[in-house]
Amino acid sequence: MTSARWPRGFRTSSELISPVWKQLLSFYPAPNTSQDLNSNGLPDDYVIQRQVRNDRDNFDLKLTWQRSAAHNIWVKASMLKANVIDNFSLGFDNGSLGDTKIYVVGVGHTWTLASNLVLDGNIGMNRQDQSVTGPDFGQNLGQDKLGIPGTNGNATRQSGLPDFDIPTAAFYPGTSNDYDIGTTPNWMPLFRHELNHFQAEFGSFGGVRGGFQFGGLTTAAPGYIPQVWNELAGLVLGQATVRQKDVQEIQMTGREMQYGLYINDHWNAGRKLTLNLGLRFEMYPLMHRKDSGIERLDYSTYTVLLGGRGDVPEDVGIHLKKFYVAPRLGATYRVNDDTVLRAGYGRTFNPLPWSRPLRGSFPYDIFFNQTADQYSAFPVATGIPPVPVPDLSTGHVKLPPNTFMRSPNPDDVNRATIQQMNIAIERRLPGDISVDVAYVHTRTDGGYADLNVNYSEPGLGQAGRKFFSVAGTTDIWDWGSRTKSRYHALQVALNRPFKNGLLLKGAYTLSRAQNETDEDGWTTLMYSNPIVRDKNFALSGYDRTHVFQLGWVYELPFAKQSKSVLGSIVKNWQLNGIGAIYSGTPFSITGSNPTLNCPGCGNGSFILINVQGDPSPSGTPGSATVPWYDKSLFSQPTGLDRNGFGTSLRNQFRTPAVWNVDMGLFRSFPMGRLKPEIRIEAQNVFNHTNWGRPNLTFTSPLFMTYQPTAAHQFNTNWGTGTHERTVQIGLRLEF
Repeated sequence: MTSARWPRGFRTSSELISPVWKQLLSFYPAPNTSQDLNSNGLPDDYVIQRQVRNDRDNFDLKLTWQRSAAHNIWVKASMLKANVIDNFSLGFDNGSLGDTKIYVVGVGHTWTLASNLVLDGNIGMNRQDQSVTGPDFGQNLGQDKLGIPGTNGNATRQSGLPDFDIPTAAFYPGTSNDYDIGTTPNWMPLFRHELNHFQAEFGSFGGVRGGFQFGGLTTAAPGYIPQVWNELAGLVLGQATVRQKDVQEIQMTGREMQYGLYINDHWNAGRKLTLNLGLRFEMYPLMHRKDSGIERLDYSTYTVLLGGRGDVPEDVGIHLKKFYVAPRLGATYRVNDDTVLRAGYGRTFNPLPWSRPLRGSFPYDIFFNQTADQYSAFPVATGIPPVPVPDLSTGHVKLPPNTFMRSPNPDDVNRATIQQMNIAIERRLPGDISVDVAYVHTRTDGGYADLNVNYSEPGLGQAGRKFFSVAGTTDIWDWGSRTKSRYHALQVALNRPFKNGLLLKGAYTLSRAQNETDEDGWTTLMYSNPIVRDKNFALSGYDRTHVFQLGWVYELPFAKQSKSVLGSIVKNWQLNGIGAIYSGTPFSITGSNPTLNCPGCGNGSFILINVQGDPSPSGTPGSATVPWYDKSLFSQPTGLDRNGFGTSLRNQFRTPAVWNVDMGLFRSFPMGRLKPEIRIEAQNVFNHTNWGRPNLTFTSPLFMTYQPTAAHQFNTNWGTGTHERTVQIGLRLEF
């Protein structure tokens, strides 16, 4: 390790090694193997057999009463019960115990009142009850075994091993209720009324045992780019850069109602023109708790307002638009018997229930979150300071220092507007083939996301945070309507119905998807500081420039009517398959710039690598020697200006293209009323390996090269569903 306190080449004496670290090591077994069991090119340390258990029972019941020829009533009930033992943690003999119960009940009806009037409706409820306990559950390992003050607590749910950025178990008890009430009378024009009620009750206690993070700068000198061994050294010395603890004494609850009314008319405006006109009315009242209103942080006084308590109104001063009107328009124009033009426009509003992102910050989850200054640390042995539980009765609570909160913005929480438009032409071609070419555009303005308002400025460190004097070093997330996304696509579809033994169905899309964050609601912008906030808008993480898919079914035309021996061999064969090829997904490359020292200026790894120009991949997918991108184009960012955050963009780079072909060969043997059929099906018939991201650690000698674990066959994170070739043989009997 190298730093001002420990010169280069210094060997740490046993007196400096943290007693907590020594005790932690006693939880973990010694290595017992050096084989490469994961086939990732790296020797493994420890292997042990564990038996996973997954018992699941499903019960379903549905009854329908035909009250009359025009009216039927139905009722259904379902139950799922699952017991799981899995998620084993190193150092503990037992696995995590999961107990899940899900109940669903519903009743509904359909009543035909007239030839142009139908009344239907339904009401339903589902309850999800889940409890998961880790292998360390029931033992206060932080307090009793490691002797760390402030960890664990008096409640059993606070037991277990504190978080040291190593895999530990978790306890997630939770209950959630959802109610859906709908009633839908229909006629021409269509009229629809909807009522949705969301009721959520949550509990999540993963942080109540306390935890520590170990940054590499604790054991690094200024100007040095810390490596993973620096972080490990911080743990060995018991010098934490972050200490955290959750205190949860109040159950998280959420109550919401949503209303919708839809009117639609289908109008033949002429012999060739058909219009579809719709208008949707929606209402979204403000969310509240089971026994109180919502809460928010008043930034001017740094006081939390608790709705419905004391003299605080339930809406805590949030200015919310409740009523929305969304038009829908579609048009179809038949040019001639072979050509049709179509166009459409629709506006919708984000229906996201607030109960997820706002299910419970302070005071439902009192999250103590303290970060040390650069090159400084908190001794783990001193533990975590006591986390106070405030008096809530007045409705006005001063937010304690170093206590995290997510607060809705009182002036910017209206629901996002989503506009969708398209124009298409469909043409029938010779050979019974039809081609549809369309332009599709979607734009969203006002998506929900968090923005950290307690950010610093480059070079100012923790003391430069905007609310440092009252908030300390914690993040404060302002939740509001602030993101945008854009999607443009040229879409081509090819269709041939099954005729004369051949079916074709294909599609090609050339598209570009951009956004500020891939998620909505419970998500945080990557950049919070205004000098780089515009960099949030970039390629979406799910963008794929090219997507082509083709499916086919072909009955071989040989000797269909032949009764000869040769005819019996070559007839009744079918060849089918589906092929796909599409662009890889975008990714970012993290950089390091300790000089920037701008805590809170972004979320996660917000410092990216420097890159020259806008390079394209020049290597070979899967190569362990030839880099996927030219490594000479990259460098670490420097400076305190905008470029100090890195000159590359979010999601600027892309993984290799993906392609796959699945095929099937069927042979039927008609015998009167019986039709047995042998089926041979092969997935990934060419056994092609698709590759994900290369090594993205800039300081690694393997940077931009591939290891076996980057193959899709060994990593399911790429979402392609491709694996090594598999062949299935089956028998189907039709009668």
